[in-house]
Amino acid sequence: MSTSTVSPTEYVPRHKFPVLDTDPHFKRVIRYMRSTDLAAWLGFTVGVPGLLYAWDLSDRIPVRHIKTQTRFYGLGTWLGFCGGFLMAYERGANRFLGWSENEREQKMQHEEFTQIARSGRPIWGESTIQPWIQTVAHHNSQFAHLKFSTIPWFNFVKFSLSFL
Repeated sequence: MSTSTVSPTEYVPRHKFPVLDTDPHFKRVIRYMRSTDLAAWLGFTVGVPGLLYAWDLSDRIPVRHIKTQTRFYGLGTWLGFCGGFLMAYERGANRFLGWSENEREQKMQHEEFTQIARSGRPIWGESTIQPWIQTVAHHNSQFAHLKFSTIPWFNFVKFSLSFL
């Protein structure tokens, strides 16, 4: 067993897949979504009102006015849509962290960064925000997709990596 010379405060990823971005931008996660993510999103959107309907059918009380009203199916669809989106977003963000297979994302990122570098622009984009605000935004949004059960928080800030 090898000994590590890394300090206790330094993070060393130990994953099977490479880390692409620890704080991916919202648009980037959406652009890189896979069809399986979209299928899971659709499954949640259809599944929640479907479960409400199945629950309504299994109800033993034959009284009509107690049955689930149409507005509850609409609410169930909305909750399924939001929950499915959060799950699909989290799956995509986990691939950026290297927590699941991300070969497709590696190729897409390589092509995207190559095209940006050839055009002479900075790879991570330019930011007009002051560095200390970028630092605050980065600290608030990094790993935020793991806390969706508390509050949905996304990264909408483009960072110029000089402050990290």
